[in-house]
Amino acid sequence: MSRRRVAAVAFAALLLLPAVSGCAPGPGPTADPASPPASAPPTSASPSPDATPTDDATDDAADDIALPESCEDVFSNELTARMLDAGQQLNDPSLTMPSTELPAGQALLESVPRLHCTWGAASEVGAATDVALVDEAQAAQLQQAFAAEGYECADLPEDPAQTRCAMHQVFEGELPGELGEIHVFRANAWLSTRWLNLDMTGYADDMVAQLWR
Repeated sequence: MSRRRVAAVAFAALLLLPAVSGCAPGPGPTADPASPPASAPPTSASPSPDATPTDDATDDAADDIALPESCEDVFSNELTARMLDAGQQLNDPSLTMPSTELPAGQALLESVPRLHCTWGAASEVGAATDVALVDEAQAAQLQQAFAAEGYECADLPEDPAQTRCAMHQVFEGELPGELGEIHVFRANAWLSTRWLNLDMTGYADDMVAQLWR
């Protein structure tokens, strides 16, 4: 969902030497005192512009976000109302669901700045989300790890700065249900979500719109 090239300008200076005349043996001709001595024409060098970040680097930095202060800052009023209408309370302490089952993801979440949010209580319905701040290398490693586990990872055509990895499982039989994960990588943020038996339509889009508004 990478850092950049820095342009450098090299200087070239041309040294011009005066020509020496006379080929007969003996002392060379005496220079005419009325004639000015030959001198090299002045040379000029193009000024070196200050090294500045590329446009891509500037855009990436502009997209970086600060860690939200509370979970209320992560979700819009509309999505919050939808969850509450479905009986899913925000941050019920009984729900201890992680936002991913990927071991590499869980390990990284323990070492980076993050905000953990949940919807629902201890039951067969709920969702957990972490907003975590990661660097480019960490994001790339996570995307590779998710892809290796069979998650579908792709850049969003409508937002090339954003990469998403997702999985969805449906269970049938005595305990039917469904669960899934969706992971958003954009700029310096990783939005990690795991859900169980819950309508997640527009959930990731809502977070992106709220955090990058």
